[in-house]
Amino acid sequence: AGVAAGAPARLGPASAAVLPFENLSGVKGDEYFSDGMSDTLLDRLSQVPQLRIAARTSSFAFKGKSASAAEIGAALGVAALVEGSVQRQGDELRIGAELIRVADGTRVWSKQYDRKAKDLFAIQDEIAAAVTQELVGRLLPSSKAALARRGTNDLQAYQDYIQGHQAMTRVSLDSLQHAEKLLQSAVARDPNYTAALLDLVQCWGGEYNAGAFGPDEFLRRATPVLDRVEVTDPGNARVLALRGYLAQARGDYELARTLITRAVALAPDDYGIRIIAADFAAMTGDVEAELVHVDRMIALDPLNPLGFGQRATSLVPLGRLDEAETSARRALKLDPGNLVGMTAMAWAALARHDLAGGMAWMLKIYGSNIDPSAAVDIAMGLDSLQEYGAADAWMAESRRVQPQDNLYADQYDVQRL
Repeated sequence: AGVAAGAPARLGPASAAVLPFENLSGVKGDEYFSDGMSDTLLDRLSQVPQLRIAARTSSFAFKGKSASAAEIGAALGVAALVEGSVQRQGDELRIGAELIRVADGTRVWSKQYDRKAKDLFAIQDEIAAAVTQELVGRLLPSSKAALARRGTNDLQAYQDYIQGHQAMTRVSLDSLQHAEKLLQSAVARDPNYTAALLDLVQCWGGEYNAGAFGPDEFLRRATPVLDRVEVTDPGNARVLALRGYLAQARGDYELARTLITRAVALAPDDYGIRIIAADFAAMTGDVEAELVHVDRMIALDPLNPLGFGQRATSLVPLGRLDEAETSARRALKLDPGNLVGMTAMAWAALARHDLAGGMAWMLKIYGSNIDPSAAVDIAMGLDSLQEYGAADAWMAESRRVQPQDNLYADQYDVQRL
């Protein structure tokens, strides 16, 4: 009957979500290690062509929550769940893992491992292979090849990467700079660690967006790293997308469009690539294309507030304000501090000529995210209402916060010309 056993799943019968593994070590600081176990399995299983794996944000939305297999499966559109636990004491590991069929909650496969920490990667190999075999019936050559591609064999590099990867998801300048240090450490230990190298470039992209440095510095840092990855992993779709992002940063929009389009064609279900594609479409004013990418993001990761927030900001320029506010509220329900959702609410209020409501949202954004882009958003809102004096005052605030390489202020000045 197979894992699905007749249960309909949006992602198909050979689909699964990897839930956060429970940390049984008794040390809160070890949680990154148990989360990392889930992250690595999710990444490895996502490489198997025959499988559809739910995105991390949606899977991790159930962390610490009591929900049945049927509820989780319905929310994520999957036929099976991978869950487990990790207990680490010194050099000793105890890892339990199981595969649950969503349709009836039946345990299809389970195993417990008592090994040394150095055996972590072998354990991950075995779990990923067992889950794949249960979901697709047998290990095809392409599946075996995908599962054989380990990120690194250096345990410390792996731990640095996992902590850095998780720090990036918090999307503040402080967390990005913390992530950068950890990722640099991982790369120093293993110079060919592809996942760490690409995360490092994406981390720099986040810092560049936050105004930490300009496009020339972003280009100087990122280009040799992408060159290095291309040598060991030619044709990597994420490399193409990031090269497109670099081309966008230096103003070569035709090259950016070509590279990002190729990346999407190669990896249509890669959430990070879809983010880059959606941002490029938004920057070039192609709102319809942006919505296509955003809707794909939501389908891939239905509990990630980013997709709903970006969809809301896409709908405002089209005048679809009720839909925009519905999508923004969905983002804010998933994450009350979601800055993109708040921005969409502000834009929608301003589009309705509700200056007080728009400014209230803008000030809330600035209060929770002191960076130049938030001040520029306030300036742009005031400018659209022809409140030029107030707009210029907020532009001065943006320049005060980030006196050099202020990308957002520069873009605003161009629009004012």
